[in-house]
Amino acid sequence: GSRSRLVAHDLETGDEEVLVDWPALNYDPAFSPDGSELCVVSNHDHDPALSTNSDLWLVPVEGGEGVNVTSSNHGWDGSPTYSPDGRYLVTAGDDRTLRVWRVDELLDPAIEPIARVLEGHTAKVVDLAFSADGR
Repeated sequence: GSRSRLVAHDLETGDEEVLVDWPALNYDPAFSPDGSELCVVSNHDHDPALSTNSDLWLVPVEGGEGVNVTSSNHGWDGSPTYSPDGRYLVTAGDDRTLRVWRVDELLDPAIEPIARVLEGHTAKVVDLAFSADGR
């Protein structure tokens, strides 16, 4: 199978730190505004070449296991984008929707995260952005 790594490079020292090294295709990383976590799109299916499923994983930058936060959706989840204050994570789906997640709910195993779904797009959304004030 394929394997891909996401590596952080310190531009001043040249040091490298491997953040993600999974036997999967890993792409579209987004750092939280405070730099404590990384959201990455990853396809962990047995044969990714035959699958359209990609999930969003939250990974602590200081080390630890990643958490699959969209395992219940068996389609493409991508384009993770944090709000400037880090409270929300917006994601796109291949079902032409956007989902707005509260990050604290995604990280709490005692809470079933519920996303606010934004519908009405006429095509798949592939890129997202917040304004600087978070609106």
